[in-house]
Amino acid sequence: MIPPVGSPARIAAIDNPPSITVRITLNGDSYDLGEPMTISRLLARLDVDPRRVAVEHNLVVVKRTAYGSTTVQAEDTVEIVNFVGGG
Repeated sequence: MIPPVGSPARIAAIDNPPSITVRITLNGDSYDLGEPMTISRLLARLDVDPRRVAVEHNLVVVKRTAYGSTTVQAEDTVEIVNFVGGG
């Protein structure tokens, strides 16, 4: 049942919408996002330089040009691998 307009319960529901948690698996561990986001936004949030990593999304290697258009959703799996120089 929906509370009547102007009722305290309805006002509370509008002022405090339910929080959304998007849980993914990131490099083998659970990781919570506030909302679905692109790989580009995820890398920025993690402070990771996209030029220095390879990203696998749900067992598919993502081309760097697709980072901005590939969206990470709840229960997705993301692996981020850093390139390491040396010899």
